[in-house]
Amino acid sequence: MTQKLPYKIMPLKEAFPDYPGGAKAFLVEHNDFVHKPKDAFVVVVDDDFYSDIDGGHDLDDMFGHELDFSYDNDQTICAILFKKNCTIPNMCYVDREIEYAPALTVLGNLTARALNLAGGMTLINGDCNIREAIYGHYNHGELVVNGTINTPLIIADDYSMVLNGVVNTQTIIGTAWKTLAPKSVLPVLDDLTQGKQIKAVMDSFFMTEHGFDSDLISTAIILGDCVLKQKPANAKKRQKSDYYQLPHAAKAKLDALIAQKTPVTALQFGGFHMGEVPIQFKQFKQVTHIDLSNNSLKKLPDFLSKFSQLQHLDVSTNEVKKLPLTVNQLGNLHTLHIQDTLITEFNDNLNFMPNLTELYLGKKDWGSGSDIMGRLAIDFNWQKMPNLQHLHINETGWFWPWDVDFGFYYCKQLKYLHFGYLPRGKMGKQLSQLQQLEYYGFESDWQLDGDNSNAANFEIDIEVLAGLPHLQMLYITKDNSGITADTITALRNRLPNLYICAPCAKFGFAQDDSFEKLNTQFEKVQNYQKYEPKNEATVQKMLAMVQEHRLNISPKWFDKTWLHILMHLEGKARDCDDKSEKSKLVKYFLDVTQLLKPHIAKTASWTHLTTYGYDLWELVYNAEIWYALRREDHNATHLAWALEQLAIYLPIEQKQGHRQEFAGLHELALQLQTK
Repeated sequence: MTQKLPYKIMPLKEAFPDYPGGAKAFLVEHNDFVHKPKDAFVVVVDDDFYSDIDGGHDLDDMFGHELDFSYDNDQTICAILFKKNCTIPNMCYVDREIEYAPALTVLGNLTARALNLAGGMTLINGDCNIREAIYGHYNHGELVVNGTINTPLIIADDYSMVLNGVVNTQTIIGTAWKTLAPKSVLPVLDDLTQGKQIKAVMDSFFMTEHGFDSDLISTAIILGDCVLKQKPANAKKRQKSDYYQLPHAAKAKLDALIAQKTPVTALQFGGFHMGEVPIQFKQFKQVTHIDLSNNSLKKLPDFLSKFSQLQHLDVSTNEVKKLPLTVNQLGNLHTLHIQDTLITEFNDNLNFMPNLTELYLGKKDWGSGSDIMGRLAIDFNWQKMPNLQHLHINETGWFWPWDVDFGFYYCKQLKYLHFGYLPRGKMGKQLSQLQQLEYYGFESDWQLDGDNSNAANFEIDIEVLAGLPHLQMLYITKDNSGITADTITALRNRLPNLYICAPCAKFGFAQDDSFEKLNTQFEKVQNYQKYEPKNEATVQKMLAMVQEHRLNISPKWFDKTWLHILMHLEGKARDCDDKSEKSKLVKYFLDVTQLLKPHIAKTASWTHLTTYGYDLWELVYNAEIWYALRREDHNATHLAWALEQLAIYLPIEQKQGHRQEFAGLHELALQLQTK
């Protein structure tokens, strides 16, 4: 006899029939990555629910088995709805993803061991009784509790919490303006300004010498460790290293590589939360690529020096202090990423990397170590890197100009250069020696707050930039307080084909208010992908305005307006089922992209794309390929051209790890090729 399931799965519009704005509004508000409302489904539990399973679980396994639901790639579960009470006393409910987790809605009371929330919208209409901790991290989700909260610890790490009822807790940690606890008598320990107090609190909670480490807190909660200040007598006092055993995912990947019959050329183990490099790496001495980024490594093993064919090494975002590489290995390296590490000095060997084409440097923290990293760059022998094309050396803590020259201009082949701060005066003019430069980025004087005299010293030497024949992009990050509307207008006048990406430079532009009002007429239907205007006249008006007022609109609204236009046209073409009409829409989409093309970077030679510049770039260039593959008179010549372009764009797409648009076009091209 088949056991009756405690839930049912139904379309979103049936599960939340009274939701204000309907299913479409639900998807937008809850950040669910769903193409259309008809593709969104909800797990619904009508009666009181109780489960005694323990550990960390998301909706996929909180019922003790896989959900009895088969759906294709266009359909997804966007929410789980408990119409009454949900009692999971031994379970930590975990958001499935940090970006777009399904929403959790409990109309009654929720009782659980812990909550680990990140990318989903969580609504508890009744009381929220959590035995150990409520932990919200990352800025995509939100917790709303309308009843009373009973829990020893609340942590809001860049996470929004709206706590409308009485809050009974011992400690609240978080950014004060994001953690709303009006009925709690406790102050909020602000993680931006009260680091020492938080470290003292957290050190007494569940482990030693860790401070406010979001990864460790999350791991401890999911693993089932007690995070209470008053621990049970049998609670284990763990050391930080106890949380860095080889994770199951890393072990499974390693086992698969060991069983692989073909030679292993790459070890991609970034982001696995490893505390040490597995000893099994020893058997892969023939690899050319090693990625150990975003782990918890304190040192690299000595056996790394035996990897004689190593060409690409990424150890960024770790606590390593040294690179155990031989002179020959350094001589063979093509790319080296050591940003966000504790490497603060180079020996003579590290000063000679003749084949290096890409180097990432940067600080580990905002303390004195960042200034050391800046001095490291000053002392580096840049003349011994004749083939360096990509230098990312931002956030190193220095101020310009230095008393000692920084010889970046000895690297004559540089195509990509991103500084920590704007080099001015004589140092800034040395930029003219980099005649191959395509990308120039820097942080503005944001760290000089309170000294208004510095704003006057902030300058971009337009004549120097005009003397760089291959320059395609100027990328200005941080506060941009010294970037004025006159500066942007002068740059656009003098260098009409230079793409200026300055997302924070938005003050004093004559047309910004008009563009902001016009952009608000677009409704966000699908996160980061599709926008619908109130009418087609809005699109035409935006298109006309962005061309007419290019000189006096801020980079922010220039980018946003173009994105809204192109995403709308792309979505309209994709949703069209009529083949003839679809071809016309794609052609129109292509025609509009060509208006923008002169103002964004070219593709074949641009070393890297930034997050902000990437969205526009992708829309423009995939439109050309899309049209070649979808046009009514499509032939072998169009297919060959599309495959040739995809060979250029796919490596950039892979490096970005973004929407995977070109990968999809490549699959379409291969399908057409086999017909």
